[in-house]
Amino acid sequence: FLFSPDWDMMKNPRLWIDALSQNAVDTGAGWGEFLVIASNMAANQGSVQTGVVVPSANNFVSLVSGGMIFSAVFALYSKISPGASREGIVKLLQENGVANTGLTFIWMPILFSNMTGGRVIASLFFLMLTLAGFSSYIVMVNTSVQPLEDIGLRRELAVVATLLTMFIM
Repeated sequence: FLFSPDWDMMKNPRLWIDALSQNAVDTGAGWGEFLVIASNMAANQGSVQTGVVVPSANNFVSLVSGGMIFSAVFALYSKISPGASREGIVKLLQENGVANTGLTFIWMPILFSNMTGGRVIASLFFLMLTLAGFSSYIVMVNTSVQPLEDIGLRRELAVVATLLTMFIM
């Protein structure tokens, strides 16, 4: 499923636009975060190199993670439903929750419950997932704070104003 593409879909421009948009949002470029990060880079750090390395690393991690998660889902599904058909697996993935949240919040707990030490690993997995979310949030907040600093607002005040605005909205 992950590595068996529908070649006819590759001719659809919408697919490419969606894929590039997803990559831009994943790497922060879609949020304007690269601009803020670039403004804090040292002179010897190349923006072109960073602009290639970050999306490449993001795509690599996404492919490896996708391979691991889909392998776990298929292994568990075939264990839970012996003799499951290809159509059954496709239906399962289509009905798995909005934006495949079911992969994270349904199938990963099932996987961890079938592992030795699964509670510890599950706790670490969801802790890391939470920390990844917070680290992205810090850069997003800084994307709003930086322009306020640029117009002369003290950083502390800009952070408080940004967080209050985000909370109210």
